[in-house]
Amino acid sequence: MNNKDFSWWRGSCRRYIVLMLSLPTIFLATTQVAIAKQNTVKPTLDMRVLVDVSGSMKESDPNNLRRSALRLLSGLLPDDSRAGVWTFGQFVNMQVPHGTVAKKWRKKVQTESEKIHSYGLYTNIEGVLVKSTWDWKRVDKRYKRRIILLSDGMVDMSRDPAVNKRIRDRIIHKHLPALQKAGVQIHTIALSRNADQDLMQKLAKGTGGKFVYAENADALNRIFLHLFESASNATALPIKGNKFLVDKSVSDMTVLVFHGKDKRVTRLLAPTGKVMTQAKHPSSVSWHHEDQFDLITVKQPVSGAWRIEAALDPDNRVLVVTNLNLDVSAVPDKVFVGETIVIETHLLQNEKHVSEKSLLDRVTFSAGQMVDGEAKKEIALSDKGDGGDAHASDGNYAGRLTMEPGGQDSTQVRIVARGPTFEREIKREITVGAIPVTLEVGKLTGESEQSIPLSVTVNKDAGGITVHSAQLQIPASKAEPVLFEKGENGIWAWFAPVMFAGQTVEMSATIKTKDGREFTTSWQQALPKFEEQITPAAKEAEAVAEPEAEAEPEAEAVAEPKKKPLRWPLVISLVVLLNAVLGLIGMVGYLWWRKRRSASEPDNTELAYE
Repeated sequence: MNNKDFSWWRGSCRRYIVLMLSLPTIFLATTQVAIAKQNTVKPTLDMRVLVDVSGSMKESDPNNLRRSALRLLSGLLPDDSRAGVWTFGQFVNMQVPHGTVAKKWRKKVQTESEKIHSYGLYTNIEGVLVKSTWDWKRVDKRYKRRIILLSDGMVDMSRDPAVNKRIRDRIIHKHLPALQKAGVQIHTIALSRNADQDLMQKLAKGTGGKFVYAENADALNRIFLHLFESASNATALPIKGNKFLVDKSVSDMTVLVFHGKDKRVTRLLAPTGKVMTQAKHPSSVSWHHEDQFDLITVKQPVSGAWRIEAALDPDNRVLVVTNLNLDVSAVPDKVFVGETIVIETHLLQNEKHVSEKSLLDRVTFSAGQMVDGEAKKEIALSDKGDGGDAHASDGNYAGRLTMEPGGQDSTQVRIVARGPTFEREIKREITVGAIPVTLEVGKLTGESEQSIPLSVTVNKDAGGITVHSAQLQIPASKAEPVLFEKGENGIWAWFAPVMFAGQTVEMSATIKTKDGREFTTSWQQALPKFEEQITPAAKEAEAVAEPEAEAEPEAEAVAEPKKKPLRWPLVISLVVLLNAVLGLIGMVGYLWWRKRRSASEPDNTELAYE
């Protein structure tokens, strides 16, 4: 080998060694770039819908409203999200293959939804959970994994109750932990009182999802809407008087209009004055009509004020695809009357947190409680580092909202951002439970010094509630509140004097929920009068209320009989009677004395005659 060949060989070896040493660094840098890119990309929604088709559905859903609810959901799902539909009775069937949501997939839903039936023999909840999530083994940050499970029954795969119990236990102790590990959130709908509501609540609460009980199928469309909003964090435009404002950043919008009892034709009016209906609309608009609703998708909508010509409905929505979104922190699914929750929100522009002060100074943020479609309470959200806001001037706006009793139909928390040229809104369906504790009143205790046992107890359906303190006060009294004491049994109690009988007292209790939320709630309650139970001795003690004289020291050997309490009503009656007798005797004596005096005096009367 000559010198030239040797030099070439030596240089090649050097370059090879340098390359080998550089590979780990190159690999690490490439991996970090890929991870950073993955963390900045918004996760794609992956929703799997599981629908019960067992025979009992003939009664729970006689009009097959499951079909229209599926079609509604398919229209709400954003393009490029992923979804699939599984039906289950005794067997599990992939009704709509899992895939990317697009025009072709939605058309498949239109066709397959008509095949939803009620002929299944059993309710194979375990089977549908396993088969629909076969590829969800571990957390994948690229996807936001969601399940909507609709059923009206219980686990009944066998006539042997022991077999059904084993299957149910497997769902809770094997499949649920596996789904939790894979980062899955399950929303459940019980469409009958016969449904295994306990199991469905465990699946929902165990994964941070929502459980909904529907008395009948008429509400399915609205339930699917609310669950979709919870699952997707979809951004909407506020609707006021059926009017809404579209800004330049909106690329697509989906308008949902519920009919209710109003069957007139829905019309959509653009800012240009153009009128659109189901029968007549441009090619950039797709219009799906059902007996219960209209679902209208508009590509590249014109900026400006739009109007819906239809009946007002609190569940009408304008969902938008935009690069300027409103993001909201988690809102509890269930709260209690008097509970204060922190609402926190911020703007996202091109999926990046907006913190630029010059922009945010022109935006107002608010949150409110909506009851049956009407605003019941609204608060301003601030970024000043107070009122629930953790850090000032960081672009996060927060505030504390105290919950009031909910309505019969629905209660929602609504978060709104309003700027000079845009508006954004997010709604969250919540349940407002009654005050979770009760003041229990026991029977009177004691005889001469009776008292009323009072205790604060947690209601049976409250679930996971603990009481940290309790106090009582008479509203009209200026006295300090009475603090209850915690007994060995964990019950907060106090023995009230008998004078509290018949009074209205004001109670307050500090409560802690299972997930760590703490709040104070208060209520007024009238105590019973106990007239038939109060002994005469207690009544006399209450009426007189004289201090007892100090007992004289006595010899230990002398045991005097116990003094009976003085019977004041009898004493007063005797005194009055004695005074009346003495007065009568005095009157008789006075009349007798006057008569004797008149008889002893001369008659000086003169008579005059004409």
